[in-house]
Formats: sequence, structure tokens, C-alpha cells
Amino acid sequence: MQQPDVGMLYSDEDMIGLDGRNTAPFFKPDWSPHLLYQQAYVGHLLAFRRHLVAEVGGFRSGYDGAQDYDLALRISAITRVAHIPRILYHWRQHERSTALDAGAKPYAHDAGKSALEDALTARYGPRFRYVEDGDYPFTYRPRFILPEDLKISIIIPTRDRVDLLRACIESILQRSSYTNYEILVLDNNSCEPETITYLQQINELDGRLHSLSAHIPFNWSRLNNIGAREASGDLLIFLNNDTSVIASDWMERLAEYALLPEVGVVGALLLYPDNTIQHDGVVVGMGGWADHVYKGQKLDHYTAWGFISPCLTRNVLAVTGACLAIEKAKFEALGGFDEAFEICGSDVEIGIRAHKQGLYNVLCAEARLYHYESKTRDNYVPEVDFAQSRLKYEPYRTQCCDPFYNPNLDLTCTTPKPRL
Repeated sequence: MQQPDVGMLYSDEDMIGLDGRNTAPFFKPDWSPHLLYQQAYVGHLLAFRRHLVAEVGGFRSGYDGAQDYDLALRISAITRVAHIPRILYHWRQHERSTALDAGAKPYAHDAGKSALEDALTARYGPRFRYVEDGDYPFTYRPRFILPEDLKISIIIPTRDRVDLLRACIESILQRSSYTNYEILVLDNNSCEPETITYLQQINELDGRLHSLSAHIPFNWSRLNNIGAREASGDLLIFLNNDTSVIASDWMERLAEYALLPEVGVVGALLLYPDNTIQHDGVVVGMGGWADHVYKGQKLDHYTAWGFISPCLTRNVLAVTGACLAIEKAKFEALGGFDEAFEICGSDVEIGIRAHKQGLYNVLCAEARLYHYESKTRDNYVPEVDFAQSRLKYEPYRTQCCDPFYNPNLDLTCTTPKPRL
């Protein structure tokens, strides 16, 4: 290792099938600690500095089948981790291997869960709650304790289309399991009588609902900054009016990650009405600018090409502002959304800014909503937003790869596949 501050290395990998041919390449992101809490994605080819192995006590008994995961969790907590984006490990498949059958060694799943519980207890102390089993073998879902008095402010800019706004608000009121929240609706120049009447009466529907007038030229960043200033919550959720809640615990899931001290912005997994993926994290540089990976694909854990499962919570460089959560104190410390962007781009930019300040951004796959995608506005993007993106998406747009994607994957399409 030529970098003295790096104490752990991992690489990409593939498998050798029963026919002896290489198959199933797995192109991994750079170091993603919150993904490691969901899956031992770093794999089997790991290099550690010898003194660190000794410092943490080496391999431990009682973790049969997950000794490498246990060691990686403990060492990654005390050193910098680096990723080599080349396939340096070939995992041989055979009838009794987990490479061929993920359920072949159920004891290994349980050992990994115990190792993760140990690591999270050491990392977060009383803030850590427990680890749930994931929906798939060798996947996990950590849970964290929320403050009893945590108040969440949901900020929804809107203009007319009261049918969408009403459906969005009703889905929050009727399907959300969390109750200590307020909803701030920012009316940006609505003119339809039905919308105006609804907004005038909104507080009568529920005392947590408030309508604020924002009679300014449309600027998504400015509207949301106004909402943030008026919000009384400790956690802010910026939400499009054309969304609808799916998972009842969506607020808890977003909040559990957003309140971790090392986390910046947190996004939800958003689906189209046909249950294909609308948003599963933003890759900066995709399509020449930034785009949603897995867009339009089925929500399937077992993908055709090897990138991270779209069903798992993981670190990303940015998320969409259609559903973006951030602790209010962090939002203020970052300076809010960049109002130089008028319509789109500032959601990506604040993620990049948070990353540059040492925070990890998270795509929370357990927080799920439908998104009908900008039904109240057209898809026009002004030149100023392109200009701001050229300036502020760097170096990740053109100079280097988004660290949470993989340079071996094609940036010209949203479905992960190897570059030709």
C-alpha cells in the first residue's frame, strides 16, 4: 500500500461458474460504510495492514462463516479504506458454496448479523437499536433510536394541481406511522379557485398542516429555503407535491440515517405507479450531467450486471430533491440550497457539497414512495441551471468518476452495465 493512511483495501470481483467460465462481474463503489451495514459487499479479497489486525485482535471465534466480515467491520472503523476498481478475485462456484446458493450456509448469515450488531454497538452506543434481517440472505437492516421529542418538518412547494397535492397530503396523514411532524405547503402563485380554497382551509383538516404564501418567480431552491426558515422541526424533509407514501415508516427510516452524525442528505427509493424505479440514487456524470441509476427498471435484488442491489440502502453522491431529508442544523451549516439554480440541480449540488465537507449521503431503500415526476411543471431546464451544473458538479461530472458508482460501468445508460 503506497498510501500510508490506508489500512484496508478491497477490489472488484467475479465468479467462476461450474463450466469454468468467468461470470457475474461485481463492480463495486468506493468505500461505502452504510452499505457495509447492509451487506458484506467488500467481498473476500481484503488486504489489511498487519498492525491493525493485531490491534483489533485478529479473527474471533464464534463468527464462523463471517470471520472476514467481522474483521472488515472492526478494522474499517479505525482506518481509511480504499477500493481498487479492477477484478482481482474470482469466486469459484460449487454445489455447496454460497456463490451458487446464498442459502447454503444459514449459520453464516447469523454470524454476520452478530458481527454487525457488535460493530454498530461499538460505533453508535445507545443510539443503535438492533439489526433486522434483510429480505435476502446475507443482507441486514440496522435500526437506530430516534429522540423522543424529534419533530419533523415536511416542506412541499406547490402550484395548482390540487388533486396531486391533496393525494400527497392524504397519503402522509393516513399512511405514516410517525406522528410528530408538521407539513408546510408553500403556495407559489396558484391561481385555480379550487386550489386557493383548499389552501385556505388546509389547517382545518389537521392542525399539523400550514399553508404559506410565496409569491415569487419560481425558484425551487429559494422556495425550499423559505420553507426551511419557517420550519420548526429538527429534521427537514423536502417533498414534491406529486408523491404518495408507500412505506408507513418512511419518516422513521429517513430520520434514523439523517440524524447519524456522519450523514448529510438522505433520499428515498421512489417508484413509478407501475412499481418500476424512478429514483434509486443519483450518479453524477451519468448521461453527461447526472441521472437516476436503475431508472425504469424493476425493483429486483438479483440484477443482470454486477452493481449494488437497488433494494439495499447505500451511500450515494447525491439524491433527488423530490424526497430529500436532512437535519436542520446540517442544512443551515451547509448554507441551504444554492439559489443560483432556478429549477433543477441544486438537490445534486447540496449532496456534492455535503460530500466535500466530509459527510456521507445515503439512499434509504426502506423509505419508499410513489413519484409521478413533475406533473405540475414542464421539463424545461433553463440555461442558467446547465451553467451552474457545469461549474458545481465538478470534479465528478467530467474529471473523475462518481465515487459511489464504478468507473467500469457505462455512464451513457441508467441501467448498470460494463463499459464497452
